[in-house]
Amino acid sequence: MGGVNPLFLSSTISQAEAKDKDKDKDKDKDKDKDKDKDKDKDKDKDKDKDEDKEANCDNNTGICSHQATVTVVGMKNHVNVRSGSGAVLLDVTSPKVDLESKSGDLTGRGLTKEGRFFTRIGNVRVKYCVKPQNISGGELDVQILDSPSGVDSDGDANGSDADIQFLKGSTMKIQIQNDPLKFKSDFSNCPSCSFKVKGKVLLGNLFISEFLPPETGSACLY
Repeated sequence: MGGVNPLFLSSTISQAEAKDKDKDKDKDKDKDKDKDKDKDKDKDKDKDKDEDKEANCDNNTGICSHQATVTVVGMKNHVNVRSGSGAVLLDVTSPKVDLESKSGDLTGRGLTKEGRFFTRIGNVRVKYCVKPQNISGGELDVQILDSPSGVDSDGDANGSDADIQFLKGSTMKIQIQNDPLKFKSDFSNCPSCSFKVKGKVLLGNLFISEFLPPETGSACLY
């Protein structure tokens, strides 16, 4: 596996005065307020008209947040979070992590077995604190389902990235199924492995790398 991706490691105030309260505030020919003109437009500039700030909450969700950032530190049990546009940051030692977002970034450090990371247009960062060959019956599923269309300033495909990190000395064989209509498609590891990795990154990049364990103590902090 390659080196560590730096992506993992890593207000504006406006004021206006009007001399005449009856004058049109936006200086155009009508009397409307332009701040309301685009209220129905999709805020994340993708193809649909939904409100990506609204999370999909249900009775089985442990934590649900529409726009605020969710931070969880030190958990040793199951972690279940749903988010709209807010980011989710985990620093745990957990046998089961289930994160889902519409447009926020998902970051989970300290996984030991099961992981599920689903987002539409956010970046995903996953860090295991045990080697995959030492995990029995676990599974990691990463899905970036509908990355935004278009290209960046360099003309490259513009999409969200998945960054997956394992301890140095991990052994894994990843298979990527190329789709000529997409920049990146499905990936999985060997079907006979006790620990399974699968996922989908439509337009972004897939990074799989290793990191050095701490000089003393365990890589699983909690």
